Amino acid sequence: MGYPGTFAKFESSDLKINEAEDILKISRAVGPLIEKTAIEIFTAYYQELLTEPVTYIVPAIWGASKEGQLTVSQRHISQKISPIIEEIISLFGFDGLTGAQKFALVYLVRGLLVSKIIYMIELVKNQRGSRKNTEKSGNCLDPLAETIGSA
Repeated sequence: MGYPGTFAKFESSDLKINEAEDILKISRAVGPLIEKTAIEIFTAYYQELLTEPVTYIVPAIWGASKEGQLTVSQRHISQKISPIIEEIISLFGFDGLTGAQKFALVYLVRGLLVSKIIYMIELVKNQRGSRKNTEKSGNCLDPLAETIGSA
């Protein structure tokens, strides 16, 4: 089964190993960097991220808020994110990007970081909620439930 459109040429059996490695070179650098950054931000600020509205992370990632000043934590997150965004853009190796092209790349990267961190926030909230419901109902089939004693 092939991939529609642009990806069809990457499925070709004529694709040489070196070409495949070249195709993955940027993805292998950018993907882990984005993942690492999202995890580091979540880990460093999880208590605040879990108590604030989920939208709290958006101005932190963008470095600006429509509602006024950023909090201290949002400013720190923004300061950590900005150089990483520049590093990610540089990994693409584009020379002479227009302002619109660069903004589009930055927009995509920041949006991906926002999505990943919001996913982490909601995952933890859901796990906490699941644990509370399990404790109330006594459902021992919950994989997050702690084992107490032995049978």
